[in-house]
Amino acid sequence: MKTLIVKEDHTLEVVEVPKPEISEYEALVKMVACGICNGTDAKIIKGKFKGLEEYPLMLGHEGVGRVEAIGDKVENYQVGDIVLLPFANDASGENASGWGAFS
Repeated sequence: MKTLIVKEDHTLEVVEVPKPEISEYEALVKMVACGICNGTDAKIIKGKFKGLEEYPLMLGHEGVGRVEAIGDKVENYQVGDIVLLPFANDASGENASGWGAFS
């Protein structure tokens, strides 16, 4: 899957990342839409957001997506549900823009 990252030199790049694996308490969500805001994300791009100094970082938060898979212990969501996801910044593929894993 593809995602947008901010590199250490504060440039942007679309990269291929692996689809995340989920645990028994998580759901996998395929993103439909994801915002890039002028506050948080603009500060991250410029390197001015405190606490997120490790790069690469994925941009976008408050994304909307559809549940594609659920772990065995997930009770409140079903495949096909439309959900809102919180901020995520892990460029390893877990909680990535394009897919999200949440519990």
